[in-house]
Amino acid sequence: MSKVTPSRQSVVALDQTVIAGVDKHYVNVPSLALGGASYTPSELKSIFQGEIDLEKELEDARAKVRQLMQAATTTRAKARALRTLLMTYVMTTAGPAAAQTLLDFGIKPKPSKPALDTKVKAKVQRQATRAARHTMGTKQKQSIKGSVPTPTATPKPV
Repeated sequence: MSKVTPSRQSVVALDQTVIAGVDKHYVNVPSLALGGASYTPSELKSIFQGEIDLEKELEDARAKVRQLMQAATTTRAKARALRTLLMTYVMTTAGPAAAQTLLDFGIKPKPSKPALDTKVKAKVQRQATRAARHTMGTKQKQSIKGSVPTPTATPKPV
C-alpha cells in the first residue's frame, strides 16, 4: 500500500479541524497519553497551530523567492544588453590596440595570427608525430581491409 502525501492546503485544513476537535471534545481533559507521551489539550493545539504557522511562513517565503527570481531575470537581461553596448563603445573609442583599456573592461584582445614560419614548423611537427605514431586519416583507414582466416578442417575422432 502506497503512502499518499497530503498537499499543504489539506494539511492546514486538517490541522484546523484537529484544533477544533480538541476544543470540542477534550478541552476539560487534563492530559492525553499519545505515543508514550502525555500532552495537555493546549500543548496539542500549539503543536498543530505551529504547523499551520510554518506552512504560512513557507508559502510567503516561496512567493518572495519567485518575486526575487523574476526581478533577477529582468535585471540580468537589462545588464547584459547594457554591457554589450558599453563594450561596443569601448571598442570603438579605445580601438583594438588599447589592450589595457580593453582588459579593464573585461574584454580580452584577440590574439594576433601566428607568423608563417610558426605555421610551417607546426605542420612539420604534426607530420612527424603522425609518422611516429602510425596514425592515419579517415580515407587511409578506409583503404585497409582485414582478411578472414580460413578455418582448418579438424579431424573427427574415430
